[in-house]
Amino acid sequence: MKIIDLLNSRKSGISFEFFPPKTSKGFASLEETVLKLSTYNPLYMSMTYGAGGTSQDRTKNAVFMMRDRLNIP
Repeated sequence: MKIIDLLNSRKSGISFEFFPPKTSKGFASLEETVLKLSTYNPLYMSMTYGAGGTSQDRTKNAVFMMRDRLNIP
């Protein structure tokens, strides 16, 4: 789903943006934070993409966690 579709689906809402975690401890902390913030029913959550491609795998894994494990757009 595209962000524009999410924005058109509700009159108002919030979104959250995160940085990709650098460690496995950071990943666990991110997962806990995302889970807590999901109770606010955000329109979507997004993940920054590391400059120079240094965090591509961490970014991808974090996005998949939000989407697949926690069902957050």
